[in-house]
Amino acid sequence: MNQALAIVVAAQGKLPMSRVWGMGTSASSDGQFFPTARHGEVMNMVNAKYGSVPGLKAYTHVSDQFAPFACQSIPATVSEAPYILDGLLMNEVGRHVREQYADTAGFTDHLFGASSLLGYNLVLRIRDLPSKRLYVFNPDTTPRELRKLVGGKAREDLIVANWPDI
Repeated sequence: MNQALAIVVAAQGKLPMSRVWGMGTSASSDGQFFPTARHGEVMNMVNAKYGSVPGLKAYTHVSDQFAPFACQSIPATVSEAPYILDGLLMNEVGRHVREQYADTAGFTDHLFGASSLLGYNLVLRIRDLPSKRLYVFNPDTTPRELRKLVGGKAREDLIVANWPDI
């Protein structure tokens, strides 16, 4: 199904009208929960967001041309983060994306690193950002509006020393 969807999206991207919305270089993804009728195999699984209601998520990627180019059925109890790259890499349309947007459910340090290595700029909405502390390489260059979020200077020496494990 995803390959057929990719063919339709690629054809849409060639239409002049599609350029009105975007260039096909940015996308967003999110999961939508669908309750199921019975508990079945997942009766002992509890999701922090949905409780013990049985169900699954449809995790969908949509390009800036308003074309859904990847959709996956995933368990409601798992992190959405691994499915972000999966959707981008499963067909040619996702490989043209350079900037990928997602919500807090898509956040992991590993995803930031892997996305960067694959040439994607990952842009996440991080829930409760004011309660978090960011670490930057040069605090002096931090915009004034963001300074209260900076917890300190990143220890570049630790990153370099541990790079093989990262």
